[in-house]
Amino acid sequence: MKKNSLKKLGLGLSACLIAGSAQAVELKNFYIGASYLAEVDHDDRPPAVEGNTAPWTGDRKDQGYGLFIGYQLNKNFALELSYKNLGESTNTLVYNEGTQLSVTTERQHGSLDIVANAEIASNFKVFGKVGYGVIYAEANGSDNLSTIASRPARIKESESDYGVNYGIGAQYNFGKLFVRAEYEQLPEVGARKATGTEVSEPKVISISVGTSF
Repeated sequence: MKKNSLKKLGLGLSACLIAGSAQAVELKNFYIGASYLAEVDHDDRPPAVEGNTAPWTGDRKDQGYGLFIGYQLNKNFALELSYKNLGESTNTLVYNEGTQLSVTTERQHGSLDIVANAEIASNFKVFGKVGYGVIYAEANGSDNLSTIASRPARIKESESDYGVNYGIGAQYNFGKLFVRAEYEQLPEVGARKATGTEVSEPKVISISVGTSF
């Protein structure tokens, strides 16, 4: 799936948020919400560069945002469609010769999940979720170990991978409004063609607000 497709998913979920506010009567059993991805650990695993002694360095954590819409099948199960913009990570390697390789990778994720929940106190429930979706990575950077030192080689590539995601969380309801906190493990993705780009398996901690109808 291309980057534009995931963007369209995000825009579609935004439209659902707006439409849901205007047509609550017609959305019985549906819920919608928005998420602040407080910590996105991209869990980058850059490849070793043969003959090089310096370690990779970089900023592999970021923040992001997400949107979701769900349908409550019954008291304990729901289906949920979500989109997440995961921000970016940066990895840098200094070659033995003193030149530098630097890559910044942006990631997005979309999935369809089944959510199982259990109410353990009035208005408070815990839940687990498992789903399947697509994760997209786009890497950009420069490799200064070039045959022409004054013209660093540009790195630009993208890749999409499909896989299982899962998570756990807790939710508190204020009437039809709710607040939730959750942890999610997303599938692996890597742009492997360019030297120095990494394989990643993002982990996300988020806080969400939403409303049910």
